Parts: sequence; C-alpha cells; structure tokens
Amino acid sequence: MSYNYKINAGRYGGEHIIGTIPNSVGQYWLNKGNQQFEDYFFSWNKDEDYPNIPQKFALEDWYEIDDIMHESTVEFADTNYFEITNKKTNKSFYIDFSEINKDSISVDLSSNDTILKSKKTIVFAQSFEKGSYEISCYDKEGRSCDFITDEPFDVNKIKNVNLIMWSNLLLLNGFEYEDYSFEISGGDSIGKSMTAWLYSTNGTKIIGDQITI
Repeated sequence: MSYNYKINAGRYGGEHIIGTIPNSVGQYWLNKGNQQFEDYFFSWNKDEDYPNIPQKFALEDWYEIDDIMHESTVEFADTNYFEITNKKTNKSFYIDFSEINKDSISVDLSSNDTILKSKKTIVFAQSFEKGSYEISCYDKEGRSCDFITDEPFDVNKIKNVNLIMWSNLLLLNGFEYEDYSFEISGGDSIGKSMTAWLYSTNGTKIIGDQITI
C-alpha cells in the first residue's frame, strides 16, 4: 500500500525582507521618525502622496529593497502547523510545529552576519499575513515530484528542518522527509498588517521595533 500526500503550512507568516540603503538616505528617514518612514515606505503612490520628498532620499517599493534577504513563507512558531492531505482520500490531518523533533532543526544566521558587517543602513520590512502556504516536493535529484510513501506519514521522519532568522522571528525555509526535500512555493493568504524599521550600524541607532541579532 502506498500513500500520496500533499503538504500545506499555516497559518501565520508573510513576506519578509532585509535590505540596505545608503547612510545618507537612512539618516534622512531616521530623523523623520518611524511613523513617517512607514507611511511613506508602504505607500503605493509615493510620488503623488509625498511630492515634497527630495529625489535623493526617495526609496523603491518596500519589497525591492531585499539585497540581504527576501522570504515569503510561514513562521516556525509552535501554534503554526503542517496540513497533511491524503490525495487519494482527500482527508487531512494537522501536525503542529511544536511536535517536530528539536534536534532536527537548524537556524541559518547568515543574514545576521551580513547585517553586522554592513556599513550601510539596514531596512527591515514585513507584510504579516494569515493563510495557507503551499509546499513543493522534490526527489533526491532535485526534480519536482509527488510525495509518495509506503507507510503513513510519521512526524518523526521530518528531518533537516532549515529555518531563517528575521529579526526575532524564525521562518521556515525547507525540510526533508525520507529521500524527499520540501520548499515553500507560494500560498493563499490575506494581509493583516505591515511593519518596517531602520537599523543603522553607524552608532547603532534604531527606530521602530527592536531587532534581535
């Protein structure tokens, strides 16, 4: 007997970026304060909404400032979960992330190392979203494939869970099960809130939320 599964993840996550801007631009917005920075940063019509901002201090759309990190994925929090669906029966069950063996988890801190070495002003931004995140399955040659097993799904077979640190949040990047590997491939989510702040390594000046490095 074989089992053909589909995996989704839920429920909270979103789009997360870390990027850099010149210190002169960063200092301009640091002086403006976080509320003005956020209002401007997330505006979809910056030229119309903020005509008095000097061009040399203008910023791109928030999701384009991502030279350090850009991830659209689910948070690896105890209350989030995998939804496992048997494609033959269309029946689903849930596994909370808290059930995953902690020894199988590793955290990629390379973004933090890049931040600490940077001489520019760091931008953190997040679109916090609620919904379902699709997970794609690949065989050991890296080809997209169905997730088929000879035995029922076993949480203890989840291994090599790779997480990425964004501020003080852990984001799911991928994991393995038997000879399969899995990556977040998209999702159907609803935006709940937006947040952004600046972190200047020049004098370690922070506006907005605190970060953990």
